[in-house]
Amino acid sequence: MDEKLVRKIWQDLKSQNGQKFKVLNLIFQGKTTEQIKQNLKIERSNTVRKNYERLSDDFDLPWETPNGSVLRGEKGLRIIGERYQHILRDLDNLYVRRPPLETNCYEAILTPSGFLRIKSPQKMGKTFLVKKILKEVKENKKYTTVDLSLRAEADPKDFDNLKSFFMWLCRTISKKLKLPIQIENDWQDPLSDKLNCTLYFEK
Repeated sequence: MDEKLVRKIWQDLKSQNGQKFKVLNLIFQGKTTEQIKQNLKIERSNTVRKNYERLSDDFDLPWETPNGSVLRGEKGLRIIGERYQHILRDLDNLYVRRPPLETNCYEAILTPSGFLRIKSPQKMGKTFLVKKILKEVKENKKYTTVDLSLRAEADPKDFDNLKSFFMWLCRTISKKLKLPIQIENDWQDPLSDKLNCTLYFEK
């Protein structure tokens, strides 16, 4: 199958954003039938398999392998996913837009003390959505943003207590913003760690 055709079918299915595309996306991520059922809250396995058959038609399956076996349904779709992984690595291709979610997130983050909690299964585009929101805020509103990952950048000792965490937070963000790190001078022990952290950011 031609790469351009795979890309076109993928884009067409993505624009429809129906159940078929969601099933295909999860197949290409290596999810099993049971995992797809749970992820999409589908009650019957037969419903997922019907989507396999419809997607087989979209990709003009069945294929016949050199040994004579016919590939259709889940197996054939998985082979397509493995063969064209370089297309699917592109986050912009994988991310499924869900209006008005993106607009709501963008508006919420612009409100004073705005806070967003984004929750979904793995590989649903949370990281891409956050990066997209921060990029728009930075470009359109000229805000200064910091991309910070607790999992990737913090050490276990940084979570020993509130003081350790708040000092790590202030130190890391100051460094990312290329600002002088003056925590030792500004942290006042008689004050609570929460207040010290707040005052540091205000300053």
